Amino acid sequence: MLVIRQAQMAMFDELELQKFIQNTRVYIAEVWGDISAKYSPEQVDQLINQAIMRCREMGAELEQDALIYIDHLFILGLDFEQNSDYTWAAEILNDTSIDGSARLEMLEQAAAANTQA
Repeated sequence: MLVIRQAQMAMFDELELQKFIQNTRVYIAEVWGDISAKYSPEQVDQLINQAIMRCREMGAELEQDALIYIDHLFILGLDFEQNSDYTWAAEILNDTSIDGSARLEMLEQAAAANTQA
């Protein structure tokens, strides 16, 4: 019988996290190249890690959730949750009565509706 120890799971989780960060760096460069070019690689990594932590705070654990959040950092600005122009975004993301992944989907829909010119 195969037994996976907690330390092995932690190592696996860390490897998966590093793979996600690496893939997300590429994604950001491809999708947000013009905007992201003004940030150093260290700043991009910090942004990715902050997005992961924020998603975890909300209970949103899917990679897709983190990518939605990262997209909105570039769409709305790195401080969008504190920006008075986007109070609707903070209200959605801070509504603990709604599942974290659902909040990010709602953010995506609301951003599309609220940022149309």
